Amino acid sequence: MFFKIFPLLILVQSSIQSEFFFTNNSPFKSVFKREYSLFDVWVDCAERIPVLFHYTAEKDNGSLPRSSNFALDPEVSRNCQQLKYSTYYKSGYDLGHMVPANHLDHSEQAIMESNFMTNINPQYSTLNRGAWLLSEEIIECLRDVDTLRVYGGAIMGNNVTNDLFISTHEIEAKSGFILHNFSEDQKEMKQSVSWSIPTGCDYS
Repeated sequence: MFFKIFPLLILVQSSIQSEFFFTNNSPFKSVFKREYSLFDVWVDCAERIPVLFHYTAEKDNGSLPRSSNFALDPEVSRNCQQLKYSTYYKSGYDLGHMVPANHLDHSEQAIMESNFMTNINPQYSTLNRGAWLLSEEIIECLRDVDTLRVYGGAIMGNNVTNDLFISTHEIEAKSGFILHNFSEDQKEMKQSVSWSIPTGCDYS
């Protein structure tokens, strides 16, 4: 099966300062960046979903509860968002956070923003509560050791069996997700870890 890994992340170290930047070389031209208080997402208006995200995971110093209220982002055109903010009822899919609320639990505003549909993708329930959750828990532990830069995105595929939500939310479930994070420790060589998590695997 042919997959287009979108977006294509190219991490380029600046010769002037020790920061990293990425370039989006995707063929899709309808992508825009939405900046929130503690994270950024890149939304593809044609797909109506977030296709890339970035945030900084700092040492855990909060324990605010996660909200269960989802919503459309009032600052983003409805033409660029899912038609609804309701659950993917009886589909086997969860409302999957790209940027997890648990990594923002020191800010009520950021937790609220993480529940906008611009931060949500359909994720198969065993993926959302299995491998994706495990990656969040690993980052949760590592961020207490050092500040992390976290990037991730959706893997775009051409599997028509994923087209489950066209009639309800006007979106397609994606073929998987990628996640990359690296340490910001300036005293030692930066270390990184990446995951590629296909939707079709059994994570139970």
